[in-house]
Amino acid sequence: MTLVIILWGAGPPVTKLISAPPLVGVTIRFWIVLPLSWTACYLFGGKMNWKIIRMTLPAGIFFSLNQLFIFAALQRVTVSVVAVVMAMQPGAVLLIAGRLLGERPTKLHVLWTVVGLGGVTVVLLGGGAELQLDLFGVLLTLGALVGFTLYYVFTRRALTNPDVGMKIDPLQWMAGSTFAGAITVTLIAAIFLKPQDFTSFGGNDWWFMLLVAVGVGVISHTMMAWCHQYITASRSSLYVLAMHVIAIGIAWPLHNEPMVMLQIFGAVVVLGAVAAVVSLPAIQVRPQR
Repeated sequence: MTLVIILWGAGPPVTKLISAPPLVGVTIRFWIVLPLSWTACYLFGGKMNWKIIRMTLPAGIFFSLNQLFIFAALQRVTVSVVAVVMAMQPGAVLLIAGRLLGERPTKLHVLWTVVGLGGVTVVLLGGGAELQLDLFGVLLTLGALVGFTLYYVFTRRALTNPDVGMKIDPLQWMAGSTFAGAITVTLIAAIFLKPQDFTSFGGNDWWFMLLVAVGVGVISHTMMAWCHQYITASRSSLYVLAMHVIAIGIAWPLHNEPMVMLQIFGAVVVLGAVAAVVSLPAIQVRPQR
């Protein structure tokens, strides 16, 4: 889990170094990860079948959309904006999709989530001109938040649902969801891109993309899928909060994106509010199918 946090924290600052258009970058990312994940699956995790692919389809689709939004958002706003907004993911899991996991938020969950949103607002507005903030960039980040929340929920449901009737290895899960994500972004690219658009990807983009694709795309997400089997969603969500601190810390010297004291205060409010959300027991309900 510690390694996952470090790799996920390094992901946004390194991704921001990629200069190619978002759809180009995300498409290449998935087609780098796809053969790696399938090779690792057959070497260490077992064979694939259509049942696993069908089960991983929703998570793969939402993860590909999350990546597309993240790539686009990082070209418009600072890493700190993306990190703080994405820090609301545990609250979003409970409020947006809690019933899918058999959990219903209480009034205190909602209250702390509202407090967290207030902290996000402080971070967004507290940086002034240096924040590199625009409305479309914030909307892209919110889209990434929704996409990752749904990816997280569908992953956890499939890996912890006893009604599935089969045990899915984390490497099988990674291979299946990567396949679904690659098909999704390829279909989108076929509609909106021309072959010559991919010539914009080159030079150092390849090195940065390999770091993101292998470190974040293969190693960390496979390990997170494994962690889902042993750590509850509320506790793992709390641990993952640390990735946002790492992301902001790396972006400060790498991209010259310092945070003013007001933004730091807002970030602390966000992390504290989300920690309160995930530490409160939810009302257990029958999971929706």
